Amino acid sequence: MDNTNNAESFRAFFIDNVSKFCDKCGTAYKPDNIDIVSESNASVIIQAQCDNCKGIYMAHVIKPLQMTKKIPIRLDIVPAMLHPYYLLGPISSDELLALRKKLTKVKTHEDLLELIGKQKKNLKSKG
Repeated sequence: MDNTNNAESFRAFFIDNVSKFCDKCGTAYKPDNIDIVSESNASVIIQAQCDNCKGIYMAHVIKPLQMTKKIPIRLDIVPAMLHPYYLLGPISSDELLALRKKLTKVKTHEDLLELIGKQKKNLKSKG
């Protein structure tokens, strides 16, 4: 099944089985209010944003069982921006400790910008 049809089927699944209306204001969801954030063989994460109140909900659907739970979430980031972070996988404790060590050396705004610039160069060379 191609990704477009798969995304459409999950949008329909959300509206038919998870939520037809925004819990906050009651506005009906339309398929274009719903985005697929992440998908694996076992599950899919779906995000819905209300056109009216801009309330955001996410649902994690376990594929074989079609089990789900919808939760409200406050985000200032669109699904297209979330997807690359899901691809990176979990953050290890070693990565957090290394970042903390680097941040303790930051004393000025310029230091921070320099650190960010180095990180971007490292990411580009790996990818």
